[in-house]
Amino acid sequence: MLASVLGLGRSKSAARTSVYKARARADREIAARLSSLLIEGFRATPGSLRIDVAPETDLPPGSSDDAFCWLRELSAIRSTLAEREARARTRSWLMSGPQSAHANTVDVTRERLLAIILAADVLAAEHGAETLDEDAFDRLMARVGDDLKFLATDWTNASCPLGRLSTLMAIALSLIVVDVGDALGRETLVAARQHFEAHLIGELEQQFFEDGGHVSRQPGAPVPVLAELVPLIRTYDYLGLDAPAELATWRLRLQAYLRTLRFCDRGLAPFHGADAVRTQRLATILKLDPGIGPEPELVASAFSRVNAPGLEVILDAGAAPSLDLSKSAHASFGAFVVGSGGCPLIVNCGTPRRGSASDVSVARETRSHTTLSLPGLSSAEFAPDAAPIGRDLSTATLKGPDNAISKRTETLDTVSFVLTHDGFRRAHGLRHIRRISVSRDGLRIEGSDQLTSAGATVRLAEDLPFAVHFHVADDVTVTLTDEANCARLETPGGMTWRFAVDGGRLYVEPSPRFARGYGNNQAGQQLALRSATAGETTVRWALNRI
Repeated sequence: MLASVLGLGRSKSAARTSVYKARARADREIAARLSSLLIEGFRATPGSLRIDVAPETDLPPGSSDDAFCWLRELSAIRSTLAEREARARTRSWLMSGPQSAHANTVDVTRERLLAIILAADVLAAEHGAETLDEDAFDRLMARVGDDLKFLATDWTNASCPLGRLSTLMAIALSLIVVDVGDALGRETLVAARQHFEAHLIGELEQQFFEDGGHVSRQPGAPVPVLAELVPLIRTYDYLGLDAPAELATWRLRLQAYLRTLRFCDRGLAPFHGADAVRTQRLATILKLDPGIGPEPELVASAFSRVNAPGLEVILDAGAAPSLDLSKSAHASFGAFVVGSGGCPLIVNCGTPRRGSASDVSVARETRSHTTLSLPGLSSAEFAPDAAPIGRDLSTATLKGPDNAISKRTETLDTVSFVLTHDGFRRAHGLRHIRRISVSRDGLRIEGSDQLTSAGATVRLAEDLPFAVHFHVADDVTVTLTDEANCARLETPGGMTWRFAVDGGRLYVEPSPRFARGYGNNQAGQQLALRSATAGETTVRWALNRI
C-alpha cells in the first residue's frame, strides 16, 4: 500500500510489498502478545506535555463522538466544569458503546486512543464522586487495550499516508504511558515499543524528504505530524525514557522546513493548499521550534526562498507529485509570492478550506497563480475526464508539467532563477521559459516569460493569446499610472513599488481570492500582462521599490 501511495517504481513496489508482508506478520505477533496484557492504568503525565491544537483530521461523517473529539476539546479547556463533563461523557460512551458504523476504523480508533491518552490526567484524576467508578475505569482500560491491539495489526489501513504516521505515533505514545503490573508485561511493552519505533522512523523516512518537505508537496503536511511528534518526544523525556534519536532529528527538519516556507503574514506561503492551515495552529507549532541552524535549501521539496532587506520571495520550483498524491496539488510550477516590509505584495489566489468544488477547481489552475497561462490550459495536466476548464478539478489527479527544470544561481548582487517546462507542448507545441532575478538589496525583482518551440520550430496558424498573472495581496493599493504599461503598488506598511511591463499590455483585472482558506470566492485584484504569440514571444516585467 505504501509503495503505491508514494509512487515507487514497479520493482521497488514489489520489494516494498514483500517487506510489508513480513512486517505485517511481525505486527500480528506483537499484537497477540499485547492482547494478553492487563492494562491497569496510565503512567502519570501532566497535561502540559500536550499541544492544545485541535486535530485537523477528515473523519467520516457522524464519527466525531466515537473519535472522542469532544474529549480533546474539553480537556484543553482545563477547567473543573470541563473536566467533570469529560468524565461524565466518557462514562456514558463506555456504557452505551460506539455510536457509528465507523467507530472501529483505523482513523476513528486512532483519534479515540490519542484523545484518551492525552486526557489521561483528566480521566484518572481523583475528585471524589466525580472520579470514574471502578467499573467505568476497567471498561476504559479494556477499550484502550482493544484499540491498541487493533491499531498494532491494522495501522497500514489508515485512510492516507499522514494517517499512517499519526497511527504509529498513537501506538508509540500508548506503549510508553500504559501501565501494567508485572515485569513480564513490561518486557512485552518494551519489545512492542521498539518494534513500532522502527516502523515510525521508517515511515518518516518514506514520507518526508531530508529537507523536511512531504512527498505530496503539501507545505502544511509537517504541521499535524509535529502536533503529535512533539508531545511524543516530551513524554519520553518526562518519563525518563530514551526516545530514538531519529525522532528529534525529524522534529528539527520539519520545523526548519516550516520556518523556511512561512510567509510574512505569519501563515505558510500559499502553494498547494498550504494557506488552508490555520495561522494560529502554525504559530502554536512554531513556538516550540528551537530555531537551530539556518533555513534549509528545499532542493528535494522543490521550493526556493530569497531573503533580502525588506523583501522575501518564495517560489515553486517543482512539478506535481506522483499521481496518487496529486489530488490536492496545484498547477503552479514557476509561480512565486512576494512579501515587502512584512506585508504580502504578490500572492497566489489561495485554497478554500471548505469551499465548493468549483472554487477548489479554480484555485488549482495555473491562472490562479503568479505565472503565465494559456486560454483554457494549465501548465500541468489534470485527469483526462476533468481536463476542460469549467469541469470539476477539485479532486482530479495532476501530472507534470513535462520537463520541468529549475536552476538557481547566486552572485554577490542577485539571486536568479531559470524555470522551464513543456506543459503546453501537447496542445500547442510550446515551451515556457521563465527568468527571475532578485537583487540582494531588496529593491528590485526583474523577470521575463518566453514562449518558444518545444522541439521543432512552431509557427501557429493564428496568434495565441496568453497572460502573465500577478495576483496582488488584498490590502495592497493598485493604481495604473500615466506612464504606459506601469502601475503603482502600495502596501499597508508604507512600501511603494513601481511595476512595469514590456512586450504586452498591462491591465488591472479581477482575481479570485481564497484568503487563508476562509469563505468562498472573494473579489481580489491582479495585474495581468496580456499579449499573443505566433510561436516565439518574450515579455518582460519588473518590480522596483520607490
